[in-house]
Amino acid sequence: MTEEQLTEQEINEMKGQRSTPKVADQAATQRDLTAWFTRRLESEGGSEVAIPSFQVPESSGMSNITLLFPLRWRDSDGRQRERRCVARLRPAGQRVVFPDYDLSVQYRLMDGLKGRVPVPLLLGLEEDASVLGQPFYVMEHVDGIVPPDIPPMHMGGWVYDDTTPTEREHLWWIGLDAMAQVHSVSWREDGFDFLFGRTPGETAQQQIFSYWEHYLRWAPEDVPVPEYERAFEWFSANRPPDDEAHTGLCWGDARLGNTLFTPDRREVAAVLDWEMSVIGDPVQDLGWWLFLDRSMSDGLGVPRLEGFPGERESIDYWARTTGRDPGACKYYQAWTAFNFGLIMIRTSLCSGLDPLATNFVTPLMEKTLAELKG
Repeated sequence: MTEEQLTEQEINEMKGQRSTPKVADQAATQRDLTAWFTRRLESEGGSEVAIPSFQVPESSGMSNITLLFPLRWRDSDGRQRERRCVARLRPAGQRVVFPDYDLSVQYRLMDGLKGRVPVPLLLGLEEDASVLGQPFYVMEHVDGIVPPDIPPMHMGGWVYDDTTPTEREHLWWIGLDAMAQVHSVSWREDGFDFLFGRTPGETAQQQIFSYWEHYLRWAPEDVPVPEYERAFEWFSANRPPDDEAHTGLCWGDARLGNTLFTPDRREVAAVLDWEMSVIGDPVQDLGWWLFLDRSMSDGLGVPRLEGFPGERESIDYWARTTGRDPGACKYYQAWTAFNFGLIMIRTSLCSGLDPLATNFVTPLMEKTLAELKG
């Protein structure tokens, strides 16, 4: 399907939510993006700015609107330039996946990570919703390849069809290395303290629990979720250590599917999707990484691909690489199941589906929690 064939309804179906008016109106989006870049580039001596097309990729994700487009202009020396770009727009509509979505926080976070963690080059933030219907930021497109969500990599796609067990092991370890780079950041000294205090609570852990307690009340709307109510009570009563030694910058949506690998698959080209980043215990990223992988194999009733390292190997590797305590990893795997299950319920509602019939995570969440309790 080409971008010319996309209708407003098709874009909405891709996103599982309502798109912004100007994304549905492709001509207006191209015109207004061109005008936005013209203002920015003319201040640097640029001219003849053009955006010939844009597209909304099917892999845009659950909680944002993504545009891909080429940008062309002449620089101050008269040379023709071209850059492939990615724009991410704040989601709009009556139903969204997350109750708060501050693009400026994501932008500031990625800007602070450059040189520390592989992230795309940022090209600009626009907080005025009148330009495209919602605030947005633009970054340079990075060449690479990402393990697919659809189909899950243990069921199909390039990881399934076109990698050897040795290559899969390499992807796993360099992905964990990239995660460890995030965890090596000093969130106070390196200027990431703006992530702290965005929800109620005196400590990072209290703030995280405050957020997810609110999410538990907000996300399911009128759908009964007694399993999650009971799970939250248990998690609240059995919290891991909460002190400075267990506090750091967390990627948030830490998984192989958010890791962009170079085309030759030898290195990590970029770490993607920072919308769930928080200050917390970095081992929760490891728990998220391990559970999301399990959910796409055990959760779907398919065997895990040969070559990917196991849980114990991964925990030990992360601990050696970061020098951090992995003791709460089992807890955070179950906590991830709770978080991810609620997100899947919310995503189903946004897509107009029955969350009780479509959510495969709930049984795995109960199984994971039972394993944790022993």
